[in-house]
Amino acid sequence: MPDFSFKENASPILTALVLAGLPFALISTDSSSQSTAQVEHIHATLARLDAFRLLSCIPLVFFSLRQRSISTQSIPFLISAVLCAITVFSSAKSRASLRKYATLSLFLGFVIDLRAFQAGVEPPVERIALAALLAIVVPLASPRIYSPADPKNPSAVPNPEQTASILSLAFYSFLDPTVFLGKRLKQIPYDSLPPLADYDSAKYLKESCFKFFKPDEHLVFGILRAFRWDIATLVATSVVIVLSKFAAPMGLRRLLRFLESTSRTSSSNVSTSGPLEPWIWVFWLFAGPALLTLADNWYMFLVSRTTHHLETVLTQLIFEHALRMRINGRLNNMITHDVRAIVMGKRLLLSLVYQPLMFGLSVWFLYGSLGWSAFVGMAATIVLLPVPGYTGKR
Repeated sequence: MPDFSFKENASPILTALVLAGLPFALISTDSSSQSTAQVEHIHATLARLDAFRLLSCIPLVFFSLRQRSISTQSIPFLISAVLCAITVFSSAKSRASLRKYATLSLFLGFVIDLRAFQAGVEPPVERIALAALLAIVVPLASPRIYSPADPKNPSAVPNPEQTASILSLAFYSFLDPTVFLGKRLKQIPYDSLPPLADYDSAKYLKESCFKFFKPDEHLVFGILRAFRWDIATLVATSVVIVLSKFAAPMGLRRLLRFLESTSRTSSSNVSTSGPLEPWIWVFWLFAGPALLTLADNWYMFLVSRTTHHLETVLTQLIFEHALRMRINGRLNNMITHDVRAIVMGKRLLLSLVYQPLMFGLSVWFLYGSLGWSAFVGMAATIVLLPVPGYTGKR
């Protein structure tokens, strides 16, 4: 029977114990429909995750202290262990800031270890895996504390969207209870539907947006000021969509170049790339389409919500001036036709951001792959663009 050495097998044992404790930290109990019970439920889940991160930092500290000398790669993990310990024993008001600093420290240590592994230093693989779990997975799976849009008038019962974790928000799993309820019942009662989020209420939209509309300015400038953050988010999401469309082709191109360079340097036994380079490009082949799907769905969600907010604000703005108008037909036309025409301007964002960026990156990608032949093909496409329409008329 082979001798068992805890010193040699401590890394996989501690890693297995940490991974086994994650499901218990994420277990959610049934919460009441009252706001107080929901807040207590969220704080209890966050407290379990804080305790889990503190216990998980013990293996990180063990991996760092196992070395003969503490290097700069181990300092972020030691700092994060101290921050996690302070978070567990601190008050509820200061825990949010401490969690952010601890997550930032863990992510910094993860990036440093990953960079060192790429350079050939090879830190403990278990430490890299635990750092990725604590710095990426746990924050994405942690529920969010309800922050009212109007602190003076908080919602009695917050919408599940406002407290869902980032992963739940990205995959819309916070809607699963409503979907399953609709599967069991022929008709969902009104009281069983999730409450309206406070930032979607007409009262809040009126109070937050009407101050940006001035009588002596064009309506468009007021819309741009009132929805500036929504427009900026849509622009950023459009950029992510365009970049994610090029992730898979770029990963395939880099992977083929890596295989070509590897075959050339195999005879000399000299490698110019790190051990992570091929896995990075393989990961891009998966991450590109996955990120494209998430960003596309998120863009449609933001467009739909911004559209309804804009319709609500414009309709209320028209009704505010309804008493000053004497022609009822003109009022009805403004509500039914003019508001709809203004809202349909959301498609202008695609023409101003998405299409030029897509065109420029396509030309750059083809030029990097084909050289000057890309410009010849682009010129031929532009010149021959009217030909299908001309032949169709004949």
